[in-house]
This record gives sequence, C-alpha cells and structure tokens, in this order.
Amino acid sequence: ETMPGICAVLLMALLLPTGSFRLMAPGSPAAGAGAGRLGRSPRMTAAAAQRVDVLVAGGGPAGLAAATSLAAGGLSVVVVERRPSASTFEAQRAYLYLLDKRGQRWTDAFNLTAPVRERGVSNDGYTITRAYPDRRGVMTMKPILAAEATRTAIWVPRATLLDVLATAASAAGAELRYGATLQALERSPDSGDGGICAVLGDGTRLMPRLVLGCDGLDSRVRAALRAWTAEAGGDASVYDPVSLPSPSSGLQYKMLLVPPSFPILNLSSSSSQPAAPPPPPVQTQPQSAYVLPSSLTRANDRIRLGLLPSRDASVPRTANVIKPSTHRVWQMATGEELLAFLAKSFPQIEDIQTLVTRQEANSFVSSPPGRFPAPQFIRGLSCVVGGTGFALLGDAAHAFPPDLGQGVNSALEDV
Repeated sequence: ETMPGICAVLLMALLLPTGSFRLMAPGSPAAGAGAGRLGRSPRMTAAAAQRVDVLVAGGGPAGLAAATSLAAGGLSVVVVERRPSASTFEAQRAYLYLLDKRGQRWTDAFNLTAPVRERGVSNDGYTITRAYPDRRGVMTMKPILAAEATRTAIWVPRATLLDVLATAASAAGAELRYGATLQALERSPDSGDGGICAVLGDGTRLMPRLVLGCDGLDSRVRAALRAWTAEAGGDASVYDPVSLPSPSSGLQYKMLLVPPSFPILNLSSSSSQPAAPPPPPVQTQPQSAYVLPSSLTRANDRIRLGLLPSRDASVPRTANVIKPSTHRVWQMATGEELLAFLAKSFPQIEDIQTLVTRQEANSFVSSPPGRFPAPQFIRGLSCVVGGTGFALLGDAAHAFPPDLGQGVNSALEDV
C-alpha cells in the first residue's frame, strides 16, 4: 500500500487554479463538510495566518523527501518537526536504516545516494563476526545480504540519513521548523473556500493548500481526517489501520549504547593442544557487524546482542536487544542487576563494563521499551477538506516491523 510518485501528482494538482484540487478519500464524499479538530486553539482568521503551498507534518524520511521534491518544484513548503534538529540522537530510536534499490530510486533522482553512502556502510563492504560464549570461538563471514541483488544497499544510522535529507530539503527551499508541534487543524471561516488553518505550538498560524501527514504510526493528521469524515457522515473506517499477521509483531526492543570499539575474547580451544596459549582478543571495528550469543540456554534467559555496521563517528554505536515482553531482561529494576545478568550471559566479554557502563545500564532499565508494530496500511490515503488537500505518507499510511528496510524504503517510494 504505497503511493509511488504521489508528490509528482500533488505538484501538478497544486499548480491548478485554486478550487480545482479535489482528492477524495474512498467512502468519504463529504469529507469537506465537517468541522473536525486536532487539539484546541483560539478562533483563527485567514488574515492572521501565513499562506503556504504545503505544510508537512513530521520531519522523518517521508516528510523530508516530500519537502525536497515539492520545494524543488517551486512550491513554498514548511516542515514541522518536534525534535530539536534533524541529527538529534535519540537513544531508543538509534536504529540503522537499510537503504536499498527501492529507496535509492528517490535518492538517485536528487543526487543523494553518494552522500548517504559516504556516511554509511554498503552491504558488500563489511563482515559479520559471531563471537560465541564457548569453544566455538569467533567466526567471521560475509553477510548473506551481500549477494548481487542487495550488495549496493546501504546501512546508515537514522540520525545520519535524516541529516542528509534535511540538508537537501533546506537547499531546495523548504523551511524546516524544528522544535515545533502541530497544535490544531481547524476550519477557517474567513478563508473563503472553507480551507484549513493550522496552528503551531508557539501560536504561529499557517494556511496551506496541501497538508502532508508524515507524522508516523499514531498520526494526528490521520486522526483529524477520521474525525472530519465521521462528522460528515462518511466512512471513517478508511482511516483505521488494517493490520496483518507477523511473527515479529509485539516484540519489544531497546538499544544499549556501546563504545565504537571494544575487545571480545576468543574462547576457542582444542583438546589436542591443552597447553596452547589462548587466541588473542578480537578488537571490534565500527564498520563491521557483530553478534554475541548468550551462554544462558533457557528461553526466558537467553539473549543476543547485535551490532550493525556504522561508519558515522558522530553517531553513538548501539547494540540491539529484541525479545518478547515476558523476557527476563524487561523485568530488571536496577542497573546493577542488568550488569550482573550481562556478565553471566557473555563470558566472551572479559569485563562487562568495557561494553556497558553503569550509567548506561541504569538508563536502560529506567527507559520504556519500544514495541514492533504489526504490518498495517490505511485505505484512505488522500482527501480534500474545503480548499485544502490532505495526503498521508510513510508510517502514517503504512507501517512495518523493522525488517530489511521495509519502512524507510516504502516511505521514499511514496514520494
């Protein structure tokens, strides 16, 4: 459920005379008749609001790519994003994207594939090392994903990709407003065509001809469209997610911040050479991937740390912890308890605090875990309310568990 080339369609629609832009959602022929609301705001007038062609709610991959495409076409574009900057590091959203041929079609079009590759790691440019907690020792191999079909895909930290996209959007002429929130979407009675006025958290008022909801899984723009459609007597269910089954749905995850390089013991040994000196430790490298299986074997104790390749030295390295909600790791109350558990789990790390500091352990146990969503899509992707068009892109339109870059590549395909 993606929208290939939707920004090109919207660009043509916006170049038409005012009032001729009519994208109607399935089942909601009267979507423009409601007076739905997102939050609360004072009465707004057209005279008090800044007129813009496009308001983009959300500065993730979909929002920044859409802003770049539309601003490059000569439209006035404002992006509203709550985070303080594109490159702000968020520990529990510090995952890596896998940008493959699907997403690279858009980055190629804007000459951004090379800048992303310079700050990321290509699939054919790294190795995976498994460091076992037993005599199997250390094994290094090329990743399966380095095969011909996927070798040009790029692993890139989320903060890095957003920084590249934000730079491109700004260069194209888009106005990026970080640290800003969309407080309300309301009908402006003085706009003449019943268009929508948006009020931001700081009181700024905007009157866009088009609103792009790129504000994620729990999209507030989508919620407003649902409310308007219901009030108008339309089929509001087109804005309800349609979920699909997936084995990874509901799994919980957290990230542990770890050093870019740390030593791993090679515990391999040979009974035929009992007096042989132990193999030297392996010093990890940022541009390589590592898997550390646990020595514990019970399902509720067993854990595995995964470190994906990362080249950007400005972004901290993370080890992923992904387990069902009932796993023991989520029940730990103190950092000391977590460190003791990790030390027992990973004898291949001689001193667990060379990997996880006491401060990081305390932060890990005190922060809530994330949860993988079920794969889902929305049937109502676009509509018009009065003289204002709306469209949903990225996770607001379709969401996936983080699996082989489905989310980020689908978001860029939308644009």
